[in-house]
Amino acid sequence: MHPGWQYIIFTDRIPDKLIRHLLFWVGQFIFWAFMAAGFYINSGKIAFLAQDLRLHSYFLPDIFYTYFVSYFLVRRYLLKGRTKRFTGMLVAVTLVTYVLFLFLRMLDYNMLFAGREAQLHLMWMYTIKFTSLGPPVICAMFLSLKFLKNYYRKTEETKQLISENTQSQLGQLKAQIHPHFLFNTLSNIHSFALSKSPVAGELVSKLSDTMKYMIYECEAPLVDLGKELKMIQDYMTLQSVRYSNALNMSVDITGTTRNKKIAPLFLIPLVENAFKHGTSQVLKDPWISLDILINDTALIMRLSNSKPNTELRTEFKSGIGLNNVRKRLELIYPEVHRLWINSDDNSYEVEIELPVFQVQHGSKASLQILTRAGV
Repeated sequence: MHPGWQYIIFTDRIPDKLIRHLLFWVGQFIFWAFMAAGFYINSGKIAFLAQDLRLHSYFLPDIFYTYFVSYFLVRRYLLKGRTKRFTGMLVAVTLVTYVLFLFLRMLDYNMLFAGREAQLHLMWMYTIKFTSLGPPVICAMFLSLKFLKNYYRKTEETKQLISENTQSQLGQLKAQIHPHFLFNTLSNIHSFALSKSPVAGELVSKLSDTMKYMIYECEAPLVDLGKELKMIQDYMTLQSVRYSNALNMSVDITGTTRNKKIAPLFLIPLVENAFKHGTSQVLKDPWISLDILINDTALIMRLSNSKPNTELRTEFKSGIGLNNVRKRLELIYPEVHRLWINSDDNSYEVEIELPVFQVQHGSKASLQILTRAGV
């Protein structure tokens, strides 16, 4: 809808409301004029068209009935559940309007003192018009438009509330990631700093870049896929240095990240879990394998890691990791994602498929993801 028309339709400013109502009555008259013209032309009574149009320009019964029903009876009785009183009052005002409608027609045709047969003929003709195109029909049209306007407004307000609630939930879920990631990484740097290892400086630099990315760039609905994957690789480097050569880690990324965007911080909880619940508790030959395939429409990540022979009490199923990912998937990628998990005695494997968005010439990809999320 054009913003100008949308403003006129939904604003509560008195001048704009007057314009709305004026447009309704002008439109109603034009509609009826076309209907009457078709009837008189087809029946060969074109001479009566001008007089009938003039009669229809008497808006008094239409306006009285429409506004009395819409702004008094509906508000005072129907919306408050007083249906019996509403029905009785509606019947009464309809009869009063019907009498006024016929009186104006007879007055214009000079039929008030005409013969009974002529009066009955005129009454019959305009009774049909009253029930087919008269005030009750116009009032029904008016109320229908009013209902549609209110329904649209309520729908937009509901969407806005859902959007605000969704963004609030996403912010809370993202906030869970930052301190958890920071705590684990600082623990690693602390151990190197105590041993005065030169690696500590490099780790601080990578941590600085990673936190800068998380804090500033991840607030957007979509982020550059290349930067997201670089953050993943930096994180894996930060975690793997404490294992020296004891950790067998492989990373394979296939496909191009150019002009592609993705929702931020979906993959990091999975990678973090691989280190926290997997390799960090494996005393012998720990390993991690990360394979990422990127095509035109999706990213597929398969992450597997070693784990102890005994079941961990701190299962991934109940921590920040999987719960966080699942909630965010439901909020951002409803019905357009895939999450598969497999666990055996010696390994844990997660496979996730997410949509990626092509961005060219400044296209608004963030709008696409919000549409997918139903926000």
